Amino acid sequence: MVRHPKTGKFYISYYDSVNTALKMAQEVAPGTGNCRDENWMCETVQSGDSVGKYSSIDVVYIESSNPILNHTKIGVSFYDATKQRLRYATCDSGPMYDCVWQVYNVDDSSNEQVSVGQYSSLKFDSENIPHIAYQSYNIPLLASSVKFASYVGEGTGNCIDGGSFDCETIDSASDTLGHGSYASLDYNLYSGDPIVAFYNAEDDALEMASPTVFPGNECSNADWTCRIIDDDGNVGKYVSLHAPKNGYDTYRFAYYDATNSKIKYAIYVGTDGNCTNPAFDCYAVDAVGSYTANMNPISLAMDTSQGDDYPVIAYSQFAPEGWTHLKIARPAVSYGNDWGNCGDVPPGYLFQYWQCSIVALGGPHMHEGYYVSLDVNSAGLAAIAYSEEYVDYSENSLMLARQQFEMYLPLIQR
Repeated sequence: MVRHPKTGKFYISYYDSVNTALKMAQEVAPGTGNCRDENWMCETVQSGDSVGKYSSIDVVYIESSNPILNHTKIGVSFYDATKQRLRYATCDSGPMYDCVWQVYNVDDSSNEQVSVGQYSSLKFDSENIPHIAYQSYNIPLLASSVKFASYVGEGTGNCIDGGSFDCETIDSASDTLGHGSYASLDYNLYSGDPIVAFYNAEDDALEMASPTVFPGNECSNADWTCRIIDDDGNVGKYVSLHAPKNGYDTYRFAYYDATNSKIKYAIYVGTDGNCTNPAFDCYAVDAVGSYTANMNPISLAMDTSQGDDYPVIAYSQFAPEGWTHLKIARPAVSYGNDWGNCGDVPPGYLFQYWQCSIVALGGPHMHEGYYVSLDVNSAGLAAIAYSEEYVDYSENSLMLARQQFEMYLPLIQR
């Protein structure tokens, strides 16, 4: 899910398992949509044997520059499971533009035992150029990697013959098919660098990569620097990354600790941190139970509404009975509280930092939040796109939970 930078409307890319298609839902004027909720317009981006898994969406607004008029550019990266390849769909939308989807093959393989494009994460850079981080694995060689693709122009790319993207391997590993999975891409707007967080399957660790090279910390591709952040147990799956947006911001990660079945949070502190990498502090947020492979249960966003940058994490939690709840965690101080109700006491603190709350309560017939995407607006209000599974009818729905300001009616005494 992504918010339009000018209108504030939401766009959500998702997989339609019934029609094996990539779809997009776009928030529109009330009552003008065609989805079950008529405030939303749903459309098929591409359909086929099985296309649309592991999708990632981004939206930019492009100001007019003769002869180009003001318009919105939408981009979606996704996995074509039938061909085991990475694809990218884009369209321009605006008063003088009809959204006609153009679909690119980004990275491909003629070997059916080689897969490219799972766990894709898409971002437009400051020049409105799309970039994609994703995983590749080779079954015969028992090898896997995290890769990076950048659009370079029609037919000029090096990923595939006649392609439009350049691709490079950031880091690779042998004797595992899981290295580079759960990739999360963000841009450090202060330095301009792309930052990729991913699961290091060799060390069962959370790792981060950037193209700024620090000698002695090179990835398998020496043009990138790789740094393990946390390897305390089996950690780093389902990572969600926030990279600095200015000189006062910092790196933050929400991710899964499979050893202890908890959500963890890591933040860059420079020195004397308690993580494997002493430049970071790491600590638990909440106990969530045992996640399965077919879910994307963690999403991190920032609340900048109060002058300080507060992290917000949306996530699913397994109840002891086996069903899942959708929850949200915020720093207790962002609510005006002195202490929280969940997680570890962070280094340098006296009390629990996080306040954890249930957003949507699951039950024997309902699972909430297998796939989670979080946004926080400039007023600090959160919105969460997520899946809801109705077990009795094997029905899945795309849902949106939106936080509203509390309103109190006046009390009139007579």
